[in-house]
Amino acid sequence: MSAGIFPDIKEPIRLQPDYALGFVRATGDAGMPLYGRKAKFTSSISLE
Repeated sequence: MSAGIFPDIKEPIRLQPDYALGFVRATGDAGMPLYGRKAKFTSSISLE
């Protein structure tokens, strides 16, 4: 959950190369809505 910035993301948490828990998710060309569809994010999301 990101307090309304991104929609809720259901992604499994995995061990990252630096041994932190997190995930990396590409949004592709379609992107992902931001702030209730007021903007669009078109890069990869990384939680580390």
